[in-house]
Amino acid sequence: MSFFFLLQLAVYLISLLALSRWSNQALSRWLKLDGRYLPAWSWGWVVYFFIYLVGRQFGLSVAWGRSLYTAIAFSIAGIALLRWAWQTRRHRKPRLPPRDELLTVLLVGLFVTGAIAVGPYLEFPSDPVDYFYRIQAWEKARWLNYGGLGQYATFASFSNHWLLKPSGVDQGDRTAVNILSALWQGLLFWESIRLAKVLTHSWRWGWLAGVLSLGYFGYNAISFYRYSTFAGAMLAQIVYLEALLVIFAVFLTERWRYTLLLIPLLTLAADSHLQAVLFQLNALVGCATLSLLFRYGTLTRAFRRRLVVLVGLSLSLPLCLLWRPIMTKNLDFVYRDLHIFNLASAIEHEVWLSRYTPLSEVLGLVGWLTLLAALLVLCYRRPDRKLDLSAMVAIWPLFVLLNPLLVSVLMRLLAVELLHRLFYGSLYWIFLVVCLQAILQDSRQLRLRWVLHREKLPINHRGAVQIERFWVLLIGLGLVGLSWLPRNPFYGKFAHVWHRVKPQLDGTNLQPAIRYLRSHAPKNCVDPFAEFTPQLQPIRTYVLSDPYVNTYLLNTGYFHTTTNRNGDRGAYESPPLGFTVASVQNLTYPQFRDRLQEFQVCYVVIHRPRKSVASWLGKTSRHWPADYANSQRVYAPKLLAWVRRSPQDFELVFEQDGIQIFRFTGSLRG
Repeated sequence: MSFFFLLQLAVYLISLLALSRWSNQALSRWLKLDGRYLPAWSWGWVVYFFIYLVGRQFGLSVAWGRSLYTAIAFSIAGIALLRWAWQTRRHRKPRLPPRDELLTVLLVGLFVTGAIAVGPYLEFPSDPVDYFYRIQAWEKARWLNYGGLGQYATFASFSNHWLLKPSGVDQGDRTAVNILSALWQGLLFWESIRLAKVLTHSWRWGWLAGVLSLGYFGYNAISFYRYSTFAGAMLAQIVYLEALLVIFAVFLTERWRYTLLLIPLLTLAADSHLQAVLFQLNALVGCATLSLLFRYGTLTRAFRRRLVVLVGLSLSLPLCLLWRPIMTKNLDFVYRDLHIFNLASAIEHEVWLSRYTPLSEVLGLVGWLTLLAALLVLCYRRPDRKLDLSAMVAIWPLFVLLNPLLVSVLMRLLAVELLHRLFYGSLYWIFLVVCLQAILQDSRQLRLRWVLHREKLPINHRGAVQIERFWVLLIGLGLVGLSWLPRNPFYGKFAHVWHRVKPQLDGTNLQPAIRYLRSHAPKNCVDPFAEFTPQLQPIRTYVLSDPYVNTYLLNTGYFHTTTNRNGDRGAYESPPLGFTVASVQNLTYPQFRDRLQEFQVCYVVIHRPRKSVASWLGKTSRHWPADYANSQRVYAPKLLAWVRRSPQDFELVFEQDGIQIFRFTGSLRG
């Protein structure tokens, strides 16, 4: 890891804060908006995002795009620091933030430190290794619209690539990856705390909400924090939390001008991950619909009229999609069986409802009980706008997924295995905290009225506060404890947040081999696609190995491989070799050698560690076999014999801890 990586990362963060602060000052002055509800980070990302869009539109080279970002970040950060120094000198003694804010920064800092100690989650064959590949794929890109079809042309992946470029990740170094992973998790953690603080007017309640988000946000035993760090969904989720404050401001102040702020946030979310667009629209429409249903009398007449128009348009326009056919794969038997109910046999018409199982693996028992509490709050409790809004956001996805008409619309837009993700936007743990605060306030008022009515002894306020703090601490510890249980019926995610992956499961054990390949390939190998790449880019070569090794070679952004993490023939961006280390039975040795020469394969890596290791998350969540990373089972004996017993074509150049690297000299002769 280089010093320039840390400097660039620090400068980038300062520029994001500065751009957002300046934007909020302008918006507060021009539109008279309350600064509490305005984004703290998103305006900075919006600025970088639109610059990225311009570069992508005009086909700016990746190298120029990185240089432009560096110049912008250092310029903005420099201006911000000069302004801060001038204001500090002018005011002599800058005011320190309140104690609770400083403690919040300390709490987030402790979490980030712990995340660095645990390390990034890049376990084979989980999705994060694919997310990380999309970042490093920019090393092979000539233009910002890399991929042709735009599959990797996202702002989130490019900005992460720009940050990691000077870090040595192409040599397999994980230090910078570790820091960046912890940073994004820390930002999401802070946003959860901030959202709850605005709703409860207390940083301390926000701390509880942040900790609960660590234990309950995700699917099955999988934590969103650890699993989605390098996905566009992470950036999109942070933007969603800031957009949700803007949506809450619309209903708390009944001022529609706040909705203008959602336009750039929706655009940024659409590029990063479309599900966050659905979250934002879902929250806006859900709050509007449920406000009309449950809190009609508490709204002003003008605001009610606008809500009626919004709800009418929002619920009628999607019905136009019913003319489109359902996505083909959503009609597949496997999808029907796992994720949706078809009531055709009951009423002789196709009516689709989301099934209980995937929803339960998002919510768990605590989530279902929280949704019940949200419904009771809306039905029976006196109006409390902030409590009501958090309850509406929590329960609205259930109204959607139990509505056959809306599910039928969604099946034309999304794969049905994604429908349960609507509850990622429910943030039910935030409602849980707001509800607990309201219960304590109600109990305090009831006790006060009872004492005054009975004319008993004066209330011991200090003792009452201590009792309430004790109960809050007890309930909070109980909820956190339940979130450590990863299995049915709780599906807690806390264990995954702090789970350290074994080096034999996340490619850490391959770092010496990757360093060897990266340093020797430029002088020993030929790039088979040199005519398609800029002259300034390094040589890239084919490497033949098993899916585990190939996955982490691809994550360096340097090599072409013959399989991807799922073991499918062919890598992501290069033509397939036609066989893998497990499928040479139908080849003769001359055919095998000729095919390697044709594709100019330079190295063959054999990865056969002596000891098998099991994946804790694979075993717990059952998303993949626990022994899937054990590549001993992959290699065909025929291939091992060819490579190890043919010194005329394969030269052993590296051997360590069950890893052998053979240089294929036949490609040079060919």
